[in-house]
Order: sequence, then structure tokens, then C-alpha cells
Amino acid sequence: MLLIVSIILLSILALLPDADVDHDAGYTASELSIRETVDGSVISTSHVNPDGVITDAIDLGYATVCRMQDDDGRVVEERYLDANGYPVARYENFHGLPYEYDETSTVITYLDVEGNPIIRSDGYSTIVRTQVDGRAYDDFFYDLNGQQVQCSGGYYGLRRGYNAEGQDISLAFLDKDGHAVCTSSGYAIMTYQRDMNGNVVGKQYFDTDGNPKALSKGQYGIKRSGKANILLDRNGNVMPCVDNLLNGFPCMVVVLGCVVCLLMIALPKSLSVVLTIVYVAFILYETLMFRESGEARMNFVLFSYAGKFLKEQSVRVGVINNIWLFIPLGTGLYRWFQKKWVLLIPFVMSVAIETTQYITGLGIAEFDDVFGNTMGGWIGILVAYIIMMWRSEMVNHHLPRRPIL
Repeated sequence: MLLIVSIILLSILALLPDADVDHDAGYTASELSIRETVDGSVISTSHVNPDGVITDAIDLGYATVCRMQDDDGRVVEERYLDANGYPVARYENFHGLPYEYDETSTVITYLDVEGNPIIRSDGYSTIVRTQVDGRAYDDFFYDLNGQQVQCSGGYYGLRRGYNAEGQDISLAFLDKDGHAVCTSSGYAIMTYQRDMNGNVVGKQYFDTDGNPKALSKGQYGIKRSGKANILLDRNGNVMPCVDNLLNGFPCMVVVLGCVVCLLMIALPKSLSVVLTIVYVAFILYETLMFRESGEARMNFVLFSYAGKFLKEQSVRVGVINNIWLFIPLGTGLYRWFQKKWVLLIPFVMSVAIETTQYITGLGIAEFDDVFGNTMGGWIGILVAYIIMMWRSEMVNHHLPRRPIL
């Protein structure tokens, strides 16, 4: 029983917020200062830390951006450098952007480290951007041959909307002819809600006719609460759902996991079997049914988050959630079968889920998820074994002894 209590306490401790900001992992752009230098027609904008040292902004992927200007002061090319002054790929994708202008539009092309046009992972090489009064309005995407192309999200372009203060407050996704079209995410228009400082604090989704659109979990929008995304209903209110409970209160994954495990053990075996089947459906729903489709993505590096586990709460939450998602499953399986071979089921099920995610593009297929799910299933099996053995011993201990003849 001490082992079970230790697992619960360690999980809760891992889910607690970071005590303070640990910059061993790096700085974000908002935490750094800006230093500009001018060399002829080139303006270099660098991020510097509190000690005045040029530092990589981990959310941008570079430390310095060098912008070359023409005689009219317009940027004609920009390149990205790391903290050591070497060329770096932004978002591990492109190294630079040239800009070509005419009276109403700007042509933006993505370049590799040698300055050659490349195809981005989204499926396009060039953006033709319409500008009005200095603001970007329509973007349309083209391939290396100058042909209009559909990007991986299922649209050919996008259109921005602005408020009176000049802040972009909406984004409409377009087909070839510039009409609104639903993306692979399920909506055609997305609007932003901003706070007094101009930061985006919420989003709402709409169809091609401008009607509110529910996505796969029934949410019509989201709002930011700290670092968590809270799902909203049609009226903009917080939805009563498991996701919001877990997003708003990460420790609830442990509480709910314990409750389900106890039910798996305490209920009559027939009801425990039904609950186990329902819980398998819940796992499939959480891991597959609500995911947005896209390109096949994978991460086959085991323990790829090990360096960030102690530094970032979001990483710890992901790891603990993967483990606790399968703990009740292991408990229910052992209560059902009480055989050693049930140890294989969490592993096989997790591999099947990750394979499905890879084939369909529903999420990211990761070895870390397989490891976490499998370990969670085995912990659940161990929990069921310990509790059932303890109950058996208690029953045997209280059985009346027969008189010796």
C-alpha cells in the first residue's frame, strides 16, 4: 500500500506549477531586450539577456534577424542568425525571406541556407500577399513553379480582419477563388479576443456562412487561463467537460484516476468489466477522436523530454497524463482476467494508438507516449494485484476457524 501512496504523491508533486522561471532551457522573446544596429542598408535586430549578451529566443528560433532595405526603406530580404552569429533555420524550416513589391501586393519566398527557394512542410514555397494601407489582408500560396497550391490545412489562402485599433481580430481561410472554406480543423473563420494589452486571450470558430461552429469536442471556442486552454460553448461560457477540469486543475487527473481504479476494484466483477470497456472507449476518444488531422508526424526519440521534465510544468503534465490515462485500464484488465499476459495489453494498445496517429496524422506518434502508457498500464495492474491480494488476506484472516476433531 505504501507503493500506491508514493505513486499518488509523486504524481501530484510533478503536476505542481514551477516555483519560478528557470532559464536553463532558454529565454522567450518577451523576456529579452532588443538591440538594433545599422550597417548601411542592413538593420540587425538582436535579442539580448539581462547581462547584455545576445541570446537565442527559444520561441522564435533565432537570436538576430538581419533585414536588408531598398532605397524606399522597404525590407527586401531578411536572414536569421543564432547567438553565435551563424545562419539558423527558423522553426527548423527556412533560413530567410526575400520580399518583392508592386503597387498592391508583396511576394514572399521561403529560402534555404544557400538562398534557394524551398517547399515548406505546409506544402507551399511562396506567398502572394495583398496589402491595403500598409496592412496585410489576403495571402495566397504557390509552389516552386508558381502554381496555386493547397496547403496542408486544406486551404489555398487566408484573409485577415482588423479592428479600429489596427489589431487583427479575425482570420478566414480561402479556396482558390477567395471564398471561405472549411479547413481540416473543422472551421472556416476564426476570431480573436484580445485583452487591454492586445494579447490574444480567446478564439471562436465559425463556418463558411459565419455561423458558430462546434469542433470535435463540442467546443465553439477557447480562452486562455494561465497556460491552459479552456473550451467554450456556443454562448462563450466554459463547457462542463473532463478536458476543462483537467486543463484547469492538472492534479484532477490523479484524483479521477484513483476514483476509477477504486471503482474497478470495488464494483462487482460484471460491472467492473463494463466499466473497463467504457474506459477503453474513453481512451480512444481522448487519443484519437478529437485530434485534428494533418501530415504524418513522429518522434521516435525515447525520453526526448527528459531534459525539460524538471524545468517545465507543461512537459510534466503531459508525461503524468500519459501514465495516469492507462493506470485505470491496467487495474480493470487485471480485475477482469487476473492473468500475467494482461501485461501485454497496455503496450499493444498504445502501439496501435500511436500507429493510427501516424497513419492518419491525428496527433504525433511518439515512443515517449508508448513508454508512458505502458508504464501506466503496468502500474494499474500492480495496484489491482496488491489490493486484491490484501483483500483476500483480510477475508481469510476473518474466516471462522473450524474446530479440530
